[in-house]
Amino acid sequence: MYKYVPSIKSIFANSPYMLIENGKILQSNLDSSNLTKENLMEQLRIAWVRHIHDVDACVFETTGDISVIKKSDQSSDLIDEELFSWVKR
Repeated sequence: MYKYVPSIKSIFANSPYMLIENGKILQSNLDSSNLTKENLMEQLRIAWVRHIHDVDACVFETTGDISVIKKSDQSSDLIDEELFSWVKR
């Protein structure tokens, strides 16, 4: 009976999803997170994004929040990959 607990846990455990990477919408991840493009556009407007290509990364978090990381004006300002180590791409 208890051997099934891990499989049930995996059903309810969610992971963050990368929705936009380097200015490109990842449609399959948007679909997997059950969000519409309209939901995503709303969150981008809230974050004061003017153009999608200005977004380095956009993540649908496990809490249901959407994190938006805009490109920096500094070309040498790279994002630390460790920030995205658990994010599904």
